[in-house]
Amino acid sequence: MNSDPTRKQAWERAVRKTLNRHARAAGSEHYVLLRSGQLVGAALCIFVKSSVLKHIKNVEGSVKKTGMSGMAGNKGAVAIRMDYANTQICFVTAHLAAGFANYEERNKDYATIHHGLRFQRNRGIDDHGKRGSVSWLQATKSFLRLCNLDRRLQLSYRPWRRACPAAGQDR
Repeated sequence: MNSDPTRKQAWERAVRKTLNRHARAAGSEHYVLLRSGQLVGAALCIFVKSSVLKHIKNVEGSVKKTGMSGMAGNKGAVAIRMDYANTQICFVTAHLAAGFANYEERNKDYATIHHGLRFQRNRGIDDHGKRGSVSWLQATKSFLRLCNLDRRLQLSYRPWRRACPAAGQDR
């Protein structure tokens, strides 16, 4: 399956525009896109304030397909890792099977992603937990969720749909 970057790029523009509009209103510095990745309909975009770029290094991206036994990208994960100062950070977003009855498939896909997603030098997701942080992002039709052990942020889907008309097509 091919990943058409057009919709991801529309999201990148909309999010960057919104972040920078709020930054200007607050008298803050602007945001830049550090890196993005895509696996068919799942996309991950990492934006940072321009002043922190000098503290970020070793930025890498990776994908892990789980659909059709790993052959198709209709299900799977996109990950971006970086070193920020002395902290390793890894962001993961996953598109897993929907529906209450598919919990076994979701658990199997999670295990495949958790153990099979690799960055350069064979680094995996767990390698970021030793001296860093791993954040899993889950997107559904009704909200966007950033999950971590110590925080959970839920944002309404509706404002993002208005900001990016392509978002309304994600059904």
